Amino acid sequence: MKWSISAHNMFRRCQRQYLFNNIMASETSKEELRGEAHILKQLQGLSAWQGSLVHEGIRLFLVPQLRRNAKIFREEIIDSTMALARQQFAFSHDKGYRNVRMTREIAGARYAALYEHEFNHEIDESHLQQVLVNVRTSFINLLEQGQLLEEIRNHRGLQCESFLRFYVRDITIWSKLDLVFFRTDGHLVIIDWKIGDDVASDYSHQVMVYALAAKHRWPRTPIENFEIREINLLKNTITVHPLTSEKLLETEDFIYRSSMDIQDLTGDQNWDAQRLEDFEPARSVRTCQYCKFRKLCQEVYS
Repeated sequence: MKWSISAHNMFRRCQRQYLFNNIMASETSKEELRGEAHILKQLQGLSAWQGSLVHEGIRLFLVPQLRRNAKIFREEIIDSTMALARQQFAFSHDKGYRNVRMTREIAGARYAALYEHEFNHEIDESHLQQVLVNVRTSFINLLEQGQLLEEIRNHRGLQCESFLRFYVRDITIWSKLDLVFFRTDGHLVIIDWKIGDDVASDYSHQVMVYALAAKHRWPRTPIENFEIREINLLKNTITVHPLTSEKLLETEDFIYRSSMDIQDLTGDQNWDAQRLEDFEPARSVRTCQYCKFRKLCQEVYS
């Protein structure tokens, strides 16, 4: 089976949400409900969109300049990211994500699907402006971190928004690293960008999964040469997470136990084999209130 930290968190939050997102959703199925689940899976709220804008701005407009060792023009990077934000907002507002001919691959970077647009929630102009202010502040804080930028400039093997796949027993684990590179002294630096005040569920496990993915990808790099940095660009803070062999073993055990819990309920994750009544709803009313699958859930479980 496939496992990720986001899938684990979703399964803990709501088993039905996991069902819709990870098993039911299908872009190619001819079943209407499965296609609808795929569309709803793409949705994100304003706060999540804020983070994705910063990630995309770094990937598209900052990292290429660092790779070329080019001079960094702060306003150019910010302006490009703001232009992307306007394109994405317009795409979502027009519900381009519901166009059957418009895939992520075709739309490219302008693709966006906002929860608020899908459910016809009016977006207060002040809330939208705050998102753009936060994005701008995040880039200003990042571009003032001269030492970090120089480390990235002098990188070996820089990867940005990189998916790494590895295995624990018969479990396939997918992990997405925001930024990873080797410093000139041989240290492997893993960077996780944070934008906002939200505390991710099981975040200690999350960063260890990143480290485990990197260890499988670069097995000859000693543990003591790993450096995991959580950089909150909005708060302008850096947290370094220590890594030990014991923590990696604990993480493998955590992944195995989590995957067995999921597998006990979902089996081989074949949609046709699922017993919908076996999936428990969320324990929190708030989870249901803001769930992107809410209407689908009501339809399926009515």
